[in-house]
Amino acid sequence: MRTQIAFLILAALSVLCTMQSTGWCQGGECDIDTVTINGNEVVYVQGQLLVKPLPGMDVRKIADELNASVSDSIPRIGWYRLMLPPNVDAAAEVQEVASLPSVEACELHGVVRQAADDLGGSAVDGDRLNCPPDPWEEIQWPLTITRAVDAWSQVPSNSDVLISILDSGCDTDHPEYASSPRIQYGWNWYTPLGGWPEDYSGHGTHRVGELMAPSGNGGVAGINQNCQVRVEKVTDDCSGLSFRWSPWAVAGALDYVVFEEGSRVVSISLYNATPGYDGMSAMRAAFCDVNDNAPGTVILCCAGNDGPGVKIHYPAAWSCSLQCVIAVGGSTEDDEVWPSTQFQSGDYGGQLSLLSPGENSGSYCSTGLDGGYDADCGGTSGATAHAAGIAGMLISKHPWMVNHQIKTQLQNTSIMIPPPSGYAYDTSDCWGHPCWCIRMGSGRIDAVGALNLRYRRQCPSFRVQAAEEDFEVGLSSSGTLAHGEVSVYDLLGRKLYSQVTSNWPTNRVSATRWLQRFEDVPTGPKIVRVVTPHEVRTWRVVP
Repeated sequence: MRTQIAFLILAALSVLCTMQSTGWCQGGECDIDTVTINGNEVVYVQGQLLVKPLPGMDVRKIADELNASVSDSIPRIGWYRLMLPPNVDAAAEVQEVASLPSVEACELHGVVRQAADDLGGSAVDGDRLNCPPDPWEEIQWPLTITRAVDAWSQVPSNSDVLISILDSGCDTDHPEYASSPRIQYGWNWYTPLGGWPEDYSGHGTHRVGELMAPSGNGGVAGINQNCQVRVEKVTDDCSGLSFRWSPWAVAGALDYVVFEEGSRVVSISLYNATPGYDGMSAMRAAFCDVNDNAPGTVILCCAGNDGPGVKIHYPAAWSCSLQCVIAVGGSTEDDEVWPSTQFQSGDYGGQLSLLSPGENSGSYCSTGLDGGYDADCGGTSGATAHAAGIAGMLISKHPWMVNHQIKTQLQNTSIMIPPPSGYAYDTSDCWGHPCWCIRMGSGRIDAVGALNLRYRRQCPSFRVQAAEEDFEVGLSSSGTLAHGEVSVYDLLGRKLYSQVTSNWPTNRVSATRWLQRFEDVPTGPKIVRVVTPHEVRTWRVVP
C-alpha cells in the first residue's frame, strides 16, 4: 500500500508535468506521434516502449543496452515501460528491441482516441446547464427505471465494497464530493510521474456522478449510495470533445485497484481499441490475470456509441472469452434500446451482455467540471457507470458471489425491452428465441431483480424456428468450405466451444451433429454459429 508521504511527493512532482501536458494538449498533439506498421496507422507516445523480458531476464540490462530507464512496471504480468533517451524515435527502435534474445515482446505505447460526451458546455459555480431543478427524482430517470431507488433499502447503508472508475479522473474540488467519506482519489496512471487524477475533459466526472453522487444534498444523485468509490486516471490531460486513453495505463490501474486495493467492481467507459493495437498485450494480460486470479471481481466495459454497423471494440470485446468482463450497451428514457449502441460482434469475439440507462440526449444530468452540472452526458459510458453501481449493490448484499455468478445474475434478471423506434427484431438478431438478442444482450438491467437470488424473469416459451435444422453454407470455388468456424454459445451469449474446420464436402452442416463433436456439452438450448470464409454468418438455436 502506498504511503501518504509517497503520495504527497508524487502529487507535488506531478504539478509541473500536469501543467506541461495541459499546455501541449491545448497547442495540439501533446507528445503523440503516428507511424504506419503493416499498413496500419499506429498512434503512440513518443520516447516510450513497453517491454516484456523473457522469464529470468533482467529488464535493467535491456534498458542499459538502449541507454533507457525503467519508468514503471506491472510485475504480476511481467511488463515494463521504458523511457528512451531524448530524440530517439520509439517507432524506429521497437522492432530491434523485440528481436533481442532476452525479450519476449515489445510494443509501442499506443494510445486510443475517444470522443468525450457531446457536451453543451460546462456549468460553473453550481449553476446547472440545461439541467432541471430539484428534486433529483425528476431528473435522474436511470435511478427509477432500473428500480435502484427501491433497491437502496435492501443493501447495507455503508458497504466496504470498492468500485473503481478507470477514466479521465474527476473534478476533485466538486462540492458534491467535498464532504463525502465514500470517495477515494487514486493516481494519474497515464503520466510516468503519476499524481493527482484531475479531470480536464469532464468524461470521468460524469461517470463519478452517475455512479455515486450523494442524494439529498440539492444536486444530482448517483445510482449507488452505499459502496466505496475510487477514481483512477488513465487518459491524457486534453480538454474538449476528445481525449486519449492508454491501454498501458488501464493495465497498471486495473492491476493496482484489484490486487492492492481489493476492488470488487471496475467500471471502464473506454472503447475504440481494435485488434492489433500497439500496447494491447499488457492490457489483455492484466484482464486475464483478474479473470483467473481475482474471482470475486467483475469489470464492466462500454460497448461504444458508434451505432449498430460498428463492431464492439476492446476491452468490451472480451465479454465472451473472459467471465469477469460485462459488455454494457445503452437504453433510453422510454425503455428502448438506445439506437447508437454498438452491438456487432464480428471477429472480435464480444457480445453485448446487457443494457443499462445511457442516452446522450440531455434527459438526465451528472456532475461536470468547475463544480457544475452537465446534461448530454450519457451514452454507453454512462450506461456502464450505472450498471457498475448496481453490480456493487449486488455484491454488497451477497459478498460471497464470484464473477461468473455476478454476471449471470445481472443477466438472468434483466428485462427484455423494445427495439429502437422504427426497428423490428428478426431471427438474425435474436437467434430465434425471445430471451436473448444480439442488439440488447439479455436486456436492460434491473436492480431489484438482481438482488433477489430466487428471481428469474419469465420468458415466453422457447421455440425453435420452423426452418430446417441444417445450415446452408457458402462454398469456395473448389466446392469445399475451407477455414470455416463453428462456435457454440449458451443463451446468455457466452462462448462455450469453438472449432476451426476445413474442407467440408457439402454445403449443408448439421448443428446437432456438430454439438456431438464436443465433450461435456451442457443440457438445454444452445446457439450454434457458422462463419464461412466469405464472412457469411448463420445462426441456429438447438434445443
